[in-house]
Amino acid sequence: MVNCLPALGFGNEAPKSGKLGGWRDAIGFAYKPTLLPAFMAHADIVEPLLSAGADKSIRNAGGLTALGVVTPPFEDLRNIYDLVGAALAPYGLKMDYERIEARRPRIAEMLRWELQLSVVSSQSSVFSFQ
Repeated sequence: MVNCLPALGFGNEAPKSGKLGGWRDAIGFAYKPTLLPAFMAHADIVEPLLSAGADKSIRNAGGLTALGVVTPPFEDLRNIYDLVGAALAPYGLKMDYERIEARRPRIAEMLRWELQLSVVSSQSSVFSFQ
């Protein structure tokens, strides 16, 4: 697989901060680690990011979280996938629409589960006695 992340401005390194929330490139464009892999339906990337503490609540420029980019019907976003595919084609990426459409529900399920765990964890800390 061709490493397209440098072409997108992600670089080859994770941010130096302790929490995976996002980082900026040289022109100040903010990248959110969970958004692109979620949108591209890469559970093999989303799962370790979530395990490492990636912030699920970070939003893209349109105000959507990672969960928000995978919950609309695939056909409603087909034109965006076409644009991403066209932009990345020079780097060897071929859009596998069937794979993406089939895996989006699994990504949404993972993100919902993580959000439920976050809510339960925050509620249990409210009731903890010391």
